[in-house]
Amino acid sequence: MRKLGTVISAGLVLATGMGAPASAAAAPWQVVPTPAVAGTHYSVLAGVSCTAPSFCMAAGDYQVGSGNTYQALVEEWNGSRWAVVPVPDPGPVTWYSSANGAAHAGLNAVSCTPRNWCSAVGYSVNKQGQESVLDETWDGRSWAVTLMPNGPGSSTDSLNAVSCASATSCTAVGSFEATAGYRTLVESWDGTKWTVIPSPNEAPRNLDNALWGVSRPSPSSCVAVGEEGSGPAGGLFGATLVESWDNARWSVVANPAKGKRSAFSAVSCLLGGVCTAVGNYQPDERTTEALAERS
Repeated sequence: MRKLGTVISAGLVLATGMGAPASAAAAPWQVVPTPAVAGTHYSVLAGVSCTAPSFCMAAGDYQVGSGNTYQALVEEWNGSRWAVVPVPDPGPVTWYSSANGAAHAGLNAVSCTPRNWCSAVGYSVNKQGQESVLDETWDGRSWAVTLMPNGPGSSTDSLNAVSCASATSCTAVGSFEATAGYRTLVESWDGTKWTVIPSPNEAPRNLDNALWGVSRPSPSSCVAVGEEGSGPAGGLFGATLVESWDNARWSVVANPAKGKRSAFSAVSCLLGGVCTAVGNYQPDERTTEALAERS
């Protein structure tokens, strides 16, 4: 499941004040060239994380050759230019279709710590059509695939966002397919391993839930946002979903309803609990508008 609404295609990166002092924060945006992946006509950067003017990591995927095979893509910013960084892939795979039993792999998000340790998450699909969660970690020198558990009893899992308070404290969120529809998926990293953490689902049985964004400003504080299917419009999705971690368990947090359908795609929280979530809502069937809420 590719994260929607956050894709920058063909290696396009926009930046403001890259490599400039903090006082230049209001500098105009500009296109920053990114290297083309050899032999491909398609590449996507879906997530980025910067810890300093001279260090950023961006993650996504690219098409291998002219076929339908895709692999993970990571590029690093060193303060003056972007460069492709070798990243291990769970194996060359091809976009899934019932005709050829193919599959796909990609990275949806990345989060780095001040010590330049990073986690990038997404999904991989094997040639039997089974979709699994995917994590790659950067130790300051190289990327490596890190084992992650899937949702309970699921063969269709995806991670859409990740946020790291430190190299030993990360949260990744997404969804997994259950017999009752898609359920929220939350995984926690303790510096050694990833563990699935039980998370609530607001939509009733047979309606979908998904988490698209997460912010973990400290090891003991985390907020995740997404959408659930019990909104007034009915159907698969319909209403914004907010969940909060209190260092013991996840719980649903009430938030204002907006329009006939609404969804959150990202969230950012400060120490102290102030959070801003963004997404979209539909005031009517023909109109989609930007949405922002603050706690």
